[in-house]
Amino acid sequence: MMEKSLIKTCIEYWRWFVASVATTLVIGILFLLVYAPRYERTATILIKDETGGSGLLSSIAANMGMLSGLGMGMLNISSNVSNEMEIIGSPAMVMRVVDRLALDVRYETYDFLMKRELWEETLPVKATFPQLNEKDGGYMKMDLRKDGTFTLYKFRKNKDKLDGEVSGKVGEVCQTPLGKVSVIKTQYFDRCFNDANEQTIRITKERKYDQVERCQKQLVIDLADDQTSIISLTYEDQNSDRAEI
Repeated sequence: MMEKSLIKTCIEYWRWFVASVATTLVIGILFLLVYAPRYERTATILIKDETGGSGLLSSIAANMGMLSGLGMGMLNISSNVSNEMEIIGSPAMVMRVVDRLALDVRYETYDFLMKRELWEETLPVKATFPQLNEKDGGYMKMDLRKDGTFTLYKFRKNKDKLDGEVSGKVGEVCQTPLGKVSVIKTQYFDRCFNDANEQTIRITKERKYDQVERCQKQLVIDLADDQTSIISLTYEDQNSDRAEI
């Protein structure tokens, strides 16, 4: 009787079951489209001791004595490794990486609902903002065309929206509500337009110190082994190619 009652209930409320399954599938698909994947890369660094050895054993054997200097030798090596770990993860060192790779400028586009970050081979142009200082953040949208012309609009400086629309051509410096903006081609410009004559790019200029802090959070520095002077670096990023750099 209970089985018949259960089947009758399922038949009576079949629309709710179908709606629940459909809703779950839609939510799952939207999650896969919107959620940005994360890539992780790991590297190792061997820290040589100040006496010129290449690690723990050479330091002890060459300069400390096999037994008498063991404690002091291990303390010295541990101190050197700790210092190197602090230097690698310091704001000054991360700032140099951010400046060298221009990590404070982010380029994004949308494929249907999925946000895709442009980097290296998928990036047709690069923009610089010489009149924005390290404490300023900026944003603009760019409609970039295959002939090298573009339109900039929807400007924002920090949290303030700025009116205006600016047209320009790649290779030129144009005056915008964010100040002067330089847009140059990358070597992948033509390849990026194989299937389309125009694309919309969202360009975000991060405050430099915010980007440094974000990079520090994505970087994990640890000892590969307690008995060695090898440091393990692990970096997480939305872009697999950038994570390898």
